[in-house]
Amino acid sequence: MAAPKWKIRHLTRQLTFPEASDIILKSRMKELKKTITAFFTEESAENLHLVRIAFRRLRYSMELFYGFYDRKKFKRFYDSIAHLQNASGNVRDNYILQKSIALIEHDANNPAAEAFIIQIADKEKQLTEELKQELAVFLKSPEFKDFMHLVK
Repeated sequence: MAAPKWKIRHLTRQLTFPEASDIILKSRMKELKKTITAFFTEESAENLHLVRIAFRRLRYSMELFYGFYDRKKFKRFYDSIAHLQNASGNVRDNYILQKSIALIEHDANNPAAEAFIIQIADKEKQLTEELKQELAVFLKSPEFKDFMHLVK
C-alpha cells in the first residue's frame, strides 16, 4: 500500500520544530516542482488541479514557519507562491466555467451559449499560456533557488 499523500518522509517526533520545518518545506517544494513538470509534460485539467494543490500545501506550510527563515527572502518567495496559486486558480475557474456553460447549453439546447463558450475557451488558452510562462520563470527564479538554500 502506498504512503498517504500527506505523509512526509523523515519527519519524526525527535526533531525540533525548526528541523521539521526544513524537512516539510523541502518536501513541499519538491512536490511542487514535480507537479509543475507533470503539467508541462501533459497539460490537463487534472494536472493543473494538482499544481494548485501543491502551491496550496507549500503556501500554508510556509505560514507555519515564517519566523525560522530570513524574512526578506521568505516574503519574496511567499509572494511568488501566493501569486502563482491565484493564477493557477484563475485558469482552473475559467475551465470550470466553460464546462458549466457547456452543460447548460446542452441541457437547455441554447445555441447562443456556444459563442460564449468559445470566448471562454480562448481566454482559458491565454491564461494557461501565461501561467506556463510564469511557472517556467518561477522554477528558475532567484526566489526559488534562494529558498531552496534556506531549507537545508
